[in-house]
Amino acid sequence: MKGQIDETDKKIISGYHAALNMHNLNRGTTSFMLVKTEHCLAFIDFCKETEAVTDLFRISGEFNYLVKIQTATAEEIAEFQDVIGNDHLFRT
Repeated sequence: MKGQIDETDKKIISGYHAALNMHNLNRGTTSFMLVKTEHCLAFIDFCKETEAVTDLFRISGEFNYLVKIQTATAEEIAEFQDVIGNDHLFRT
């Protein structure tokens, strides 16, 4: 029947999502930043509280995190980078 999920779909499809228009949400500018810190829990908390951070990935290698930032303008991204760069706990 149309609109019903059969048993096969339940095992393959894990969910559905909405595609948001980030430009209309004043977040049309996207940037990725690598961050190196010895204070991982503090950095995670900082990212949770920062509206511009949309994704945070733990990575291996020289840096600890890959941060996805979405703002309205490039200037807002620069401001975010200044905050990170000026905090003695975090280095980019």
